[in-house]
Amino acid sequence: MKKITIKNLKISHEGKSILNVNKIVFCEGLNYITGSNGSGKSTLLKFVANVNSNLKINYDLFSLQELKKSIIPMVTQNPINSVCKELSFMENLIIYKFSKKKSLFSFVHQKKYEEYIINFLKCNNLFDNTNKILHSSVNTLSGGELQILSIIMRLLKSEEILLLDEPTANLDIMNTKKIMELIMKLVEKKYIIIMVAHDEKLMQAYAGHHIKL
Repeated sequence: MKKITIKNLKISHEGKSILNVNKIVFCEGLNYITGSNGSGKSTLLKFVANVNSNLKINYDLFSLQELKKSIIPMVTQNPINSVCKELSFMENLIIYKFSKKKSLFSFVHQKKYEEYIINFLKCNNLFDNTNKILHSSVNTLSGGELQILSIIMRLLKSEEILLLDEPTANLDIMNTKKIMELIMKLVEKKYIIIMVAHDEKLMQAYAGHHIKL
């Protein structure tokens, strides 16, 4: 079984300790990180994502068993900051997928990829009008639609693990349900999902492991 183990993690900023944990194990499936404001939930998530270069970090062990040791995709609370506002839903996915590959302008690769995205969206019942959404400008998307775009973009970078920082914050019930149902399908595919959460009702509705800071 895949898992992430972190031991004796200490993170500080400008001499002030902001996170100190003895041992945390994230198992295959849905893992909730909970705790009061300022307890270090988002900091821990960013550490796993390897984006804390401005912090002083000490730890004895950080093992990604059976996982690639590289930057891990993370979905933030503000998806608009991670997309190109001038492009459409589909164009964002294409650029994100092929930006570092010579196949960026390959019609064959792009066409196959577009077919994959359309099938993925329809199979997961994410939108009522998939074709309209795919060609819509990011500027016209709702908060829920933006969050779904952000999640799909991150899934393109990893087939094993996904980090989520309160992905349903400020979303309505319908979009929250869509996103959580998508997350649970990833759990069935044996992803490690690490999610910062505070909504007790949501965590009761979608079972997972709880790590309290």
